[in-house]
Amino acid sequence: MLLARQQWLHSWNIDTQRGRHDYDCEEHKLEEMMSAGYFGAIHQCFKRGDYIYVTDAEQKLTTLVVEDVEPANRLVRFSVLERFETKLVTADSDEKDIGMAIKWKGPRGGMFCIVDKEGNVLQSELRNKVEAERAMAELVGKREAA
Repeated sequence: MLLARQQWLHSWNIDTQRGRHDYDCEEHKLEEMMSAGYFGAIHQCFKRGDYIYVTDAEQKLTTLVVEDVEPANRLVRFSVLERFETKLVTADSDEKDIGMAIKWKGPRGGMFCIVDKEGNVLQSELRNKVEAERAMAELVGKREAA
C-alpha cells in the first residue's frame, strides 16, 4: 500500500479554522491516493475541514477537503472538492498553428510528451524539453512532407 510522505506536504495557514496544505507528489498517481489510508502516515497534520491541494505524478491537480481524521486507525477521510483539467493552449493568430504542443506529464505520467489539439499523446517519454522540441520538429516535418 502506498503512503503519503511528510516531505511532499507543505502546510500553510494552519492556525485558522480551515488549514491549507499543498501536497506535491511526483511518485504517486491521483488514483493511487484515493483511499482513507493513504494520508494515514501523516494524519496528525490534518483536521476536519482542512483543504489539501494535490498535484500528482501526472501533474493532475485536485482539491480535497478533509471530512474526518481517525488517529487510532491512522485514517484521513476526504472528499474531492474540485479536479482541474488542463487544456492545450493553441498558437496566437499571428503564429502558425502546428496542431501540437509539448506538455510535462510528470516522471510516471510520460515525462515530456507531444500532444495534439485534442490532448492525445503523440509521443512520450522524452527526457527534457530540448528533446521534445526536436521530436516535435521531426513530426511537423513528416506531416508537411506527406
